[in-house]
Amino acid sequence: MKRKRISANLIMISFFSGILLLVVFHRTAFAQELPTKIRISNSGLSVTALPLVAAREWNFFREQGLQAEIIMMNPAISNPALVVALEKLGFNPKDFIILTTPTPELLRSLESGFVDAASLNPPTVFFAQRKGFHRVLDIGSLVEMPGGGLTTLIKTITSKPDEVRKVIRALQTAKDVIRKSKDKTLELMVRALKMDRDIASSTYDVYLTSLSIDGVPAREGMNNLVRSVKSQARFADRNVSFEEVADDTLAKQVAKELGYKVK
Repeated sequence: MKRKRISANLIMISFFSGILLLVVFHRTAFAQELPTKIRISNSGLSVTALPLVAAREWNFFREQGLQAEIIMMNPAISNPALVVALEKLGFNPKDFIILTTPTPELLRSLESGFVDAASLNPPTVFFAQRKGFHRVLDIGSLVEMPGGGLTTLIKTITSKPDEVRKVIRALQTAKDVIRKSKDKTLELMVRALKMDRDIASSTYDVYLTSLSIDGVPAREGMNNLVRSVKSQARFADRNVSFEEVADDTLAKQVAKELGYKVK
């Protein structure tokens, strides 16, 4: 049987809840007087990085005593959500050839027939629809899985928890404003992300449906992530617990400080 080719992007449609970050902290000799310098890496300033952009542009990092430098880095591309979604629909992922394609090439790959389908994020999905392509699968509605988050070293979490909490608080505060003020957020998307306002408005509406409210990683989502990795014959003989792949302690502390009800 001929296998269909699907191009998988890093974050699946309607599935992003935050941003993938690597945070490195630097304490200066004058930490009492100067902001703490941090470096935050991200794959690109797209809609998935909206809280990061907002925290920088709206000075929430500065309010936390942080001086943030954003570094663009290419991530390791994976497609666990697509694999879990195919399995949930009764398909065998092995019947498909899942390719990794750079975001700028996705539409060209569809138009040329190089791939039969592509997993797209806003705003790219709206450009595809304008060209006559149709949405056939909403992965986010089928599978709960983290589409981003805050990633740092265990050593950083244990040695500098206050600084990690400040980063989380800045990002969560930015998300609160994003949720409550569409006009302010659209202005940011048009200016900082270089989006057309109509496309930005449609993207914003989709983004809100998948935005994590309290910023605490969901156990079901992490469990799905583990299951998808195991389906690829990795760690298949291990019982991987939530605590081995995520630490929600500091996120819960910040959520409670901000007034969210978390267990």
